[in-house]
This record gives sequence, structure tokens and C-alpha cells, in this order.
Amino acid sequence: MDEQVYINIAKGISGEANEAELKQLKEWLSADPQNQAEYEQLKTAWRQSDVALTMPAFNADDAWEKISGKLQLDQPGKRSIIFTPWVRYSLAAAAVLLIGVFLIGRFQDDATITIAAADKNMDIQLPDNSHVLLRKGSSLSYPKAFSGQVRKVELEGEAFFEVTRNEQKPFIIDAQSATVRVLGTSFDVKCSKERATVVVKTGKVQMSDSKKSSSVILTPGEKGILMGGRLVEQAARIDNMLYWQTGTLRYVETPLTEIIDELSQVKDTLVVLDPNMPEEQKRQLINITFSGQSLEAILTDLCLVSQCQWSKNSEGYRVSSK
Repeated sequence: MDEQVYINIAKGISGEANEAELKQLKEWLSADPQNQAEYEQLKTAWRQSDVALTMPAFNADDAWEKISGKLQLDQPGKRSIIFTPWVRYSLAAAAVLLIGVFLIGRFQDDATITIAAADKNMDIQLPDNSHVLLRKGSSLSYPKAFSGQVRKVELEGEAFFEVTRNEQKPFIIDAQSATVRVLGTSFDVKCSKERATVVVKTGKVQMSDSKKSSSVILTPGEKGILMGGRLVEQAARIDNMLYWQTGTLRYVETPLTEIIDELSQVKDTLVVLDPNMPEEQKRQLINITFSGQSLEAILTDLCLVSQCQWSKNSEGYRVSSK
């Protein structure tokens, strides 16, 4: 990344960028998901900076010396970083420190990249050529290079992994409440501090609780669920569990109870059957396909074929007999 890009980012965050600089910044962000990751790192550096943005007087030389001193201390005898004089004086205090703090991190061998999928799903290529599709609202952290005995990443939210096989270097996901370990396979991980779900598409996956006191081996078409400290293994409709990617749900001769349970999972919204519904109605077999519909549209279509009705409350949705 060249000097001007750093300057555009710094000015954009500090509110000093003009229209042309903002346009250049937007073009750079949309060019590559890695650019978005570096931008997020810069914003983090901004938030952690000890510079007061409302400071009435600012000495650019003092700020720059603070940066250069850190660079020399952190990387003795390794590198020197020189900006032209106009760069030193043209930016606000926070912008100068932002560039300096980020450059320090850029030259650390163990630097970590964090990508947050803020408003859309994001494709990520990892250093070992593994591929990750990160779900909107989720984040993934990984090293610039897998230099140790394992390939370890950290996930918050949900992602689909296609891991390049390497039997000498296992791939490990720190999934908040759970740990996932593979050699090379494809699978979906959804996690929070309270619950984790792993669904396997190909290969084998070992899923453990965060303390590694219990574990299961999952194969294609199987799902592991960790909740309340309990780890269980179940059969799974893998295509439906990837609904967040495909937008399609398909059910063939499937009991209504199973459809309702799965809707809660894939839509991240509580959907329950009325406990007073007759058992034969709960167990009725249904054939139906949904594609790109909202949850309420899905419930409307489902109730048409199952002779039910749905209602909304403060907790979620309830399906009951007519």
C-alpha cells in the first residue's frame, strides 16, 4: 500500500479528506477484501491512539518523533521509514500517529489480520490458500503467515471453510465456546460465547468444547451442537444449513416439527410450535421449497400447506392450529 493510500485513510477517518480523496478511498476499499481488513486495523489504531482530537495546539514534529522513536525501538537496525517533509506537516495529529502506529504493526512478523463482514458476506483467501466465506455480521482473525505447528484462526459469528489439506499442520478454529480441528475439508461453523454449531460437507471434523473435556468426530451430513456445556451429534441437511449462502430451503417428506426447528436455526429467530397443537399435526410430512423469502413469507406459505397459522410476539414467532 503506497503513501497516498495511508494518507487518504488517515484523512478520511479524521474528517479531513476532500471529495477526490474520499472517492479514491472508496475505490481502494472495493478493490480487494484485504483492503477492507487493513482499513479496519487502521480504525482500531485510531480508537486506541492516545492523541486528543480536540487538542487546541498540535506540534507535528513532536508527534512524528514519537512515531519514529517507536519504530527505531521496535525494529532496531532492521528498517528505516522516511516520509517526505510535506507529509509530516500536512496531516492532523491523529492522522500522523495513525500512520505511524499502523506501520509499526506492518513490520511485525506475527501480525494478525482481522476482517469484519459488516454489511455483506465476504470471500477470504487465507495464507495457506484455504478459502473462507464469512457471513455478514461475523469476523475472522488470522495471522499473515501460518508459521507455527498449526494453522489457527479465530471466528466470531458464522463462516463456511474450505480448508487446504496439510496433514503436517492441522487447521484449528477458535470458535468462542468451541474448538474445531481439521486436516483438510469443507464445513460450516456458527458460534457465540453460549453456543456453537458445526456442519460438515466433506471430510472429517473434530469438534470440542473450549476446555477440550469432550469432543466428537463429524463426517459429511453430520452436525455437532455445543450448548450449555453439552456436546451432541445429529444428522443435518447440509444444503439447508448453508441457507445464508444459497437463500434456498428444501424439504421432502419432512415433519413440521423439524422444519420449525430448522427455521429457528437458519433465520436466527425463535420459531416454536404451540404446545397445544395435536401431535399428528406436528408430525405431518411436508414437501416444500423456499427461495429468497423473508421469515414471515416462509411461515405464511408453510401454514397454507400445513393448515396452521402463525403469530408474532416479543420473543419471536409461534405456529399454532387454526
